[in-house]
Amino acid sequence: WLKLCISTDTEPGRIMPSVHFTYFTSLIAFVALAISAAHPHAPEEFITKHSNLGGFGPDGGEESLVITHFASTSTGKSLTLKVTAADNYIGKGKRNRAKHGAFGVINSRGDLDTTFHFALLDQETGELADVNRFYITFYDIDGSVHGGNEAVILSGIKKYWLSKNTELTATTVDGKTTFQGGRAGNGADNPVSSSKLTPYQLARAVTVMYDHISDFDVEFTIGKPQKRRNLLFGGLSDLVDMVEPVSVSESEAPSPSCVGSCEPIKIHIHISCSGDGSVCASANVTAQAARATEGLLRGTARLS
Repeated sequence: WLKLCISTDTEPGRIMPSVHFTYFTSLIAFVALAISAAHPHAPEEFITKHSNLGGFGPDGGEESLVITHFASTSTGKSLTLKVTAADNYIGKGKRNRAKHGAFGVINSRGDLDTTFHFALLDQETGELADVNRFYITFYDIDGSVHGGNEAVILSGIKKYWLSKNTELTATTVDGKTTFQGGRAGNGADNPVSSSKLTPYQLARAVTVMYDHISDFDVEFTIGKPQKRRNLLFGGLSDLVDMVEPVSVSESEAPSPSCVGSCEPIKIHIHISCSGDGSVCASANVTAQAARATEGLLRGTARLS
């Protein structure tokens, strides 16, 4: 059919070759548009506009990392992502950049737990944008052969997606959700394409969604001193099409009101009564003592 489109045959009654070629190119454009509409989160090429996070270069001027063409909304609209770091941040500036056109990388010294502030800017005006349904994915959250597990801690997310074979542990307390890595990582879990993720890479990734957001904080913890670790992030991932999301409530898993240590306590009591009731009575005393001890530790009982 392509051969027909570019044919030079101009017999009477046949369509001119230029018209055939126009039909062909129009069809290609229509197919591309249909694919784009079906996948509005198809990644654009991220571009590093400025890199001087924490003042560690390689650029001068404002101490931030700025990445443009960050398409991570339900409409596919591109944003500018501006990242700043807490005062304790130390990293190799030349590693802070857009990578493979679909990821952002932040390098951090491994003995520091650092908070990064992400601001979403309108790409045309440079002003803060109020974004409805903003998605961001964090990749390569893992452990180390030297001990310690990376964790990404986020506040205010509405939903998150983890693969069915995830290695991450997700916990939410008072609206703050922690995604902690498990097994030690290696080069095989470092993605080079957001649309061609291996099961291994998906197991160490999480996609989250914010609703009506302009900026947010990302806490990155290492768990044990390391040389250096990278925080790798991108836009929407295949996870949103593969698994059902987990909704997060701001009141989920509230912290207990307690005195002293607030470590969770679980006391399991099993009572087996003998025929004369003597063992049962003894067990009841033990159960009462256990409940009193639990109450003291949780701050719901006191000594008299």
